[in-house]
Amino acid sequence: MLPEGPEITAITRDGTSITLRLLRAEDEPLLKDLFAHPSQEDVRLRFFGPMRELSRTLADRLSHLDYRREMAIIAQHNGATLATASYFLEPEGRIAKFAITVRRDWHDRGIGYSY
Repeated sequence: MLPEGPEITAITRDGTSITLRLLRAEDEPLLKDLFAHPSQEDVRLRFFGPMRELSRTLADRLSHLDYRREMAIIAQHNGATLATASYFLEPEGRIAKFAITVRRDWHDRGIGYSY
């Protein structure tokens, strides 16, 4: 089932207006673009190992969600993908994995920041 929901405008700590919306299956190319920008350390921290590129298989897996157990939000600015935040509920329904990926050039601007 395709998620429906509004696009939300948010303001980063530095005053930049960004758009937040639910991630959809057709956003796979946006994930590949996002993956082209983090450092190798960011990639290692997100995927628990080194990777040179986001494979089609992994991009497909991250963008084709079972919305009963998984959800992801994408952040964009002027057509550029800045970040994703997602959770994946384990089959037992008691544990969820959570991940945030932010483009290296958008670090320290308030995306993924918590108070």
